[in-house]
Amino acid sequence: MLSNARISSGGPLTLSHSVSHVERGSRCSDEGRGAGSTASGSEDGRRAAAAWPRAAGARGDSFGGASARSSSGGGGGPPAFLAGGASFKGSAFALAPADARTPSPPPPLSPRRLPRQLSLPVLGRPPPGEPPPLARPMSGGRLQCFDLDCMHMSRDELVRVAFDVFMLSGVLEEMGVGEATLSGFLSAVASHYHDPAAVPYHNLSHAVQVLHTTWLILELSGAHELLSPLEELVLLVAAICHDLDHDGRSNSYHINAHTELAQRYNDRSVQENHHCALTFAVLRSRGADLLAGLPREDWRVARRLLVDTILATDMSHHFSLTQDLQQHPPVFSADSEADRALLMKAVLHAADISNPVRPFGVALSLVDRVYDEFGRQVAEEKREGLPVTAHMEVPSFRDKAKMEVGDMTHRWGDMIIGGGT
Repeated sequence: MLSNARISSGGPLTLSHSVSHVERGSRCSDEGRGAGSTASGSEDGRRAAAAWPRAAGARGDSFGGASARSSSGGGGGPPAFLAGGASFKGSAFALAPADARTPSPPPPLSPRRLPRQLSLPVLGRPPPGEPPPLARPMSGGRLQCFDLDCMHMSRDELVRVAFDVFMLSGVLEEMGVGEATLSGFLSAVASHYHDPAAVPYHNLSHAVQVLHTTWLILELSGAHELLSPLEELVLLVAAICHDLDHDGRSNSYHINAHTELAQRYNDRSVQENHHCALTFAVLRSRGADLLAGLPREDWRVARRLLVDTILATDMSHHFSLTQDLQQHPPVFSADSEADRALLMKAVLHAADISNPVRPFGVALSLVDRVYDEFGRQVAEEKREGLPVTAHMEVPSFRDKAKMEVGDMTHRWGDMIIGGGT
């Protein structure tokens, strides 16, 4: 995983600049309405926004009218993410030596530019003595930490969280995408996820959780500095669409049952191919196309990256992806298209399997939903006389706990960049 990232281009980048702007949601929202910046939808603007490079030290984004980049190397310390260490030097992402990794608490996150309006306040972790996020109303939404629990939100709340994440990323303004288009896109996306009563885990809640985690990884690690605005927009779209129309059944079920989807996609990444196809169907719908107006070549690049990134979430690719990460040199270059593509796949896949890094209560709730979905598939496989997917039939809580520990050891351990070297 991308962790304890530090950015240096003559001096460290502090992500906590102008922290006062995000201390309370009401102030953030009020100031956002008066920010006065309007998105340009012109093709010239889009071409300029999608242009490369956008490397560390060259972005010059602002938040609340103040530059978010400190050229003098101001204080604030390096942002921390999980464990381990990495650094940016110029336009490259590099893994820090193991003995140089010094865990430190993450500073408050400062969005790159103040959105004109947020639907939810953006706050940091609660002060000592205050109740945890799970015990607080949704109006105190805490988008800056991994404590966010999307599984108990209504559909409207989930759409608002997704809206805020896209706005805080800053890429919509950079790409000239209007808020109405974002709203249309999110509404269309939400309509294609199944109700939690039918699909307990792979629903809109999971999609928004993955979107939020993807954005958080990019911001806290500084990895967004390697990506162009178009690439970052594609990654966020892939995050919220990566399980679009998931029916709660695995690829193995579809293949064994010879379903229409399996036949359509020739038994290869059945669900993921379906998610990709439906994503582009949503993007083609009126008022929902976040990629509308892109020059033809940029659209082709966006399509390729979107397809490749969503297909990489197929768990059958997990070990090949982690092997690619472990065999990769410790520096990820902003000048390398292959490096940026690999980084996008790694960030989304890490976000997709990020349940173990959440507070225990949130993680346990997610685990229960996963195994509820597993149990429904096992029951259906038995009814239809199909082979039962072994890891989905878990007879006891103890067996469930053992499987979760195994997943954390063998999956998450492999997702630490450099963890195998």
